[in-house]
Amino acid sequence: MGKSDGSAGIDDYNLSILYSTNSGPLNERNYQSVSGLINGYCGQELVSAGSVNPGGTVQGEHHDYATQGFYSLTFDPVRASAIAIRIDKAPGQANPYIHYGVIEAEVYPWPVLNSRRGHDAIELSWSSFLAGYIVEGSKSIGPEANWRPVDSSPPSAVLGDIHVLVPVNDTAKYFRLSK
Repeated sequence: MGKSDGSAGIDDYNLSILYSTNSGPLNERNYQSVSGLINGYCGQELVSAGSVNPGGTVQGEHHDYATQGFYSLTFDPVRASAIAIRIDKAPGQANPYIHYGVIEAEVYPWPVLNSRRGHDAIELSWSSFLAGYIVEGSKSIGPEANWRPVDSSPPSAVLGDIHVLVPVNDTAKYFRLSK
């Protein structure tokens, strides 16, 4: 993301990152704020702003991609049919126009955990785009589930996926990815 307003100086903007799960024309859908919004991606591509808030908003964004490069915003995974960015001028801005270019949007896959049973271990794997996830296990699923990190081999990267081995003698019957 990034913007240039075509005038002297950089205006401040307030952003809301939203998503929708319903269908129909984009302007008629219901949208809600993303959660877990953070500045950057893997500690890189940080935005210049007054604040980036976990509730899905950026206050006082004044990033100049011409001199600072592009920036990224990352948020918790959502199952969405649409993503929207609401852009408002921060209070007190003289220029009434909004010129805001979204240069690129990268969408990463929903976390999918693959499994393959071996002789003495279960091999679990997931996309390397989902860095930072850990495998948790539970003897049950539903409200009574007690999810805890499982004992496994150190993660290894193989052909774009992250792999771990979980011993068959591990008491967990169900596995999931957690961040």
